Amino acid sequence: MEDRAHALAAGLFTLVLGAALAAVALWFGKDDLQRVPYAMTTTSSVTGLKVEAPVRYRGVDVGKVDDITIDSANSGRVRILIGVREGTPITKSTYAQLGYQGITGLAYVLLGDDGKSREALQSGLDGIAVIA
Repeated sequence: MEDRAHALAAGLFTLVLGAALAAVALWFGKDDLQRVPYAMTTTSSVTGLKVEAPVRYRGVDVGKVDDITIDSANSGRVRILIGVREGTPITKSTYAQLGYQGITGLAYVLLGDDGKSREALQSGLDGIAVIA
């Protein structure tokens, strides 16, 4: 009888510890940042770019890649959906290009602005703006 009590206590301890570890992992893994959706299209290869890759505005991390697909309207183009942190100064003169990280070959989206326009590029779930 005593062996069963120890086994039951050990089993309950393992279950409680596992649930606590899962709760901590969910807590640290959650992302409460509000991101504004934008799209970009390209005819170039996007080798090395993956979903969840970083999006950087002049070198500062401002978001992540949400989706990469072949453009259904034009099969020769690749459509990339990105989420950019609210408050990032995306204007009509903002452009996007791919950057590569060192010797790994992993790609990220690099946003820049040539300063020709100060008008904000409005985007949202009802209408996703396209960055040139």
